[in-house]
Amino acid sequence: MNFDKTIFTDCGGFQMLRESFLQNSTKKGINFTNPFDNSTQLVTPEKIMHIEQTINSDVAMVLDDVSPYGASYEQFVNSLQNTKKWAEECKKYHTSKKQLLFGIVQGGFFKDLREKSAKFVSELDLDGIAIGGLAIGEPMKEMFKAIDYSMPYISKEKIHYLMGVGSPNHLLDCISKGIDCFDSIFPTQNGRHNTLFTWDGKISIRKSKYKFDLNPIDENCNCKICKNLTRSYLHHLIKINDPEVKRYMQHHNLHFMQELMRKARTAIKEGQFEKFKKEFEKRFNKKEK
Repeated sequence: MNFDKTIFTDCGGFQMLRESFLQNSTKKGINFTNPFDNSTQLVTPEKIMHIEQTINSDVAMVLDDVSPYGASYEQFVNSLQNTKKWAEECKKYHTSKKQLLFGIVQGGFFKDLREKSAKFVSELDLDGIAIGGLAIGEPMKEMFKAIDYSMPYISKEKIHYLMGVGSPNHLLDCISKGIDCFDSIFPTQNGRHNTLFTWDGKISIRKSKYKFDLNPIDENCNCKICKNLTRSYLHHLIKINDPEVKRYMQHHNLHFMQELMRKARTAIKEGQFEKFKKEFEKRFNKKEK
């Protein structure tokens, strides 16, 4: 890819939530349907470690078993047992000295299972600890509860990674709880649906009021899209169904998220994070006029 910044590779466990991919899970691994030829592909801890080390990402994830929101306690227990077993096997098969390996906390939305999983993953002494199985359709209060169940049992010296969360407001809420890094389709998904992030809230660039608006998306943004293209031009590209506009909007939203995280880090260093969070939320939560 010739991409010179940090690369994470996930293990594929999250794809268990897609019925078109998943066949079943066993004690050995996960059976997926190959979307190209419909053949069955068994993903095991050994195989996923081989794949991730061949890709040579900076951070690799252990194979985990993900149950959907609303699954029974027994289903989450079974998922947790598989996740525990596979994490131990992944550690054994992971031989790269240059690549970091992260464990994943599961347990659904049950306090005892989250605690049990968090303790085990911490004891594995991997390079970082991810909290998985969230942002899968549950109410936000349930997600925050699951984080609170897990965090007291996670080593403070390790990187804390929350998988699947990407709303600007939720990022700051989770940073308050001790999370260090995130991944999510949220900024790119919003961009593909014509919603752009600004420091004064979200805007829907498809609206007719932007037809003759010669301002950048956000005057306080220095991304290359804001420096070179107007709201009017982006609105025009949407109307003529130019596919390139999707890339422009995704680029801007990703840049916004990077800036948000940069400012959050600065605020933490200066002891001003809660003030920064409050001021950001006041501006960002404005309704589009």
